[in-house]
Amino acid sequence: MAKSGNVSEGTSMSVLSGFVPTKTAAKILNVHPETLRDWSRRGLYNLPAPIRMGSRLLWDVAELYAWIESRKRQPVGS
Repeated sequence: MAKSGNVSEGTSMSVLSGFVPTKTAAKILNVHPETLRDWSRRGLYNLPAPIRMGSRLLWDVAELYAWIESRKRQPVGS
């Protein structure tokens, strides 16, 4: 399930375990952080939606790995 929206600045980091900043998410996907931001902003590749915490985007690690697995099952050219 994709998550989106804002998270208040006072939210406990323990609630956010399993989430990583854009730089780390980009490393998981083997792309540049700006590429990941661009893909997300443009709605490309059916990426999982990040959540916003202040000015930062946070990505659900489990959703990123599920997205990678779903891409493995798609025919070339999709």
